[in-house]
Amino acid sequence: MKKYIYSFAVCAALFCTSCDESRLNIEQKAVSSTENFYKTDQDAIDAMTAAYAQFLDNVCSSAGIYQPQFTLLNYSADDVFSAGTDYVDHMDIRVFDEFRYDTGNAALKELYQRYYKSIYASNLVITYVFPDLKVLTMKTDAKTDGNVDIMQINPFWFPQGASLAYHIDSIRTIIASAFELTEAMPNILEQCLYNIYIDSGWDIVRNVNIYRDSLPEEYLYPTFTDLCSEIQDYLERSDYSEEVKGNYKGALLSRIRSFANGYKGVLLNTTAHPDYEALMTDHCVVELEGLADDADKCLVRP
Repeated sequence: MKKYIYSFAVCAALFCTSCDESRLNIEQKAVSSTENFYKTDQDAIDAMTAAYAQFLDNVCSSAGIYQPQFTLLNYSADDVFSAGTDYVDHMDIRVFDEFRYDTGNAALKELYQRYYKSIYASNLVITYVFPDLKVLTMKTDAKTDGNVDIMQINPFWFPQGASLAYHIDSIRTIIASAFELTEAMPNILEQCLYNIYIDSGWDIVRNVNIYRDSLPEEYLYPTFTDLCSEIQDYLERSDYSEEVKGNYKGALLSRIRSFANGYKGVLLNTTAHPDYEALMTDHCVVELEGLADDADKCLVRP
């Protein structure tokens, strides 16, 4: 009898004794979190390697139909034809080939899920490896906050001590590569570039501006508005016939004016310029998506 009473007492003690919850907080092994990761240079390298591996695995090198980069860029095209011994053969490919897919398409969902996985891995690196990342965008309608700013750049600005003649030659070369300049247009452009710098107070040979001590720095450099006005005046003063003047105005002046008007004018026809030293030393990303034309990107890309 005593044996049963003792067993009952032990069971009752076990049921009535409260559990110490702290005993359940067992430290996980080989698990990383945002609190204990992204602390060292090696962590940053590992995170970027993982993000790149995610991109390769989910976007570029997945097997079969669900290969986003190849599928989205190639299958939805008029020059792709999927065939077989029966109409239902290669049906997954046919819906892309014939543009018969919608948001409910399973293959399409899989494709974008893979894209988003890669984007998520990349965002982790941006958020934790580069928490001070600064984004400069060329979109005039972009939502700006503490980390995102609209980038305005005056292509005619150059750092103090640099060669003005070299900078003028660089601008002429960039514009000439962006637009097809024929006959006398390259020479007209070069002469007008020199003239607007001289009008702004610059000594081309000595690389000095006579107004440096009396004007704010941003007013020492010309803009696209100045260049357009100079081209107009240069052509009016020239000995070209009225027909030739009209041709040059249409071919050269109208193209240069595209940089002074609209959203491109907001971005490029300005006296402002970014902090280039910060661009070289800080963590910065320059988004060129707002400039759709490669000719426009030439003016802001090094």
